[in-house]
Amino acid sequence: MDAYLGSGTTAAVAMKMGRDFLGIEQGPHIATHCVNRLRAVRDGEPGGISPLVGWMGGGRLRVLLAPVEAHSDLNICGRRRLNCPSLRLRVFA
Repeated sequence: MDAYLGSGTTAAVAMKMGRDFLGIEQGPHIATHCVNRLRAVRDGEPGGISPLVGWMGGGRLRVLLAPVEAHSDLNICGRRRLNCPSLRLRVFA
């Protein structure tokens, strides 16, 4: 679990090593950096530890967007849009 996903490096390495991972990010760069990077990893991106582990791509990436309402419980939904301004917490699984 990576509670501060950032650019997705921990998730990328976990994916290449065949590990399950959960990354959480609330910044807008989740749409511009994280999702694109992890899709590239899934599709066989050759950088980083790829040569060491024989990474050829594969796996599954799910992006869950969770709206956070003021003074309410966290309500997780499977929205497909990445540019919804009402979303403050975004979750990778």
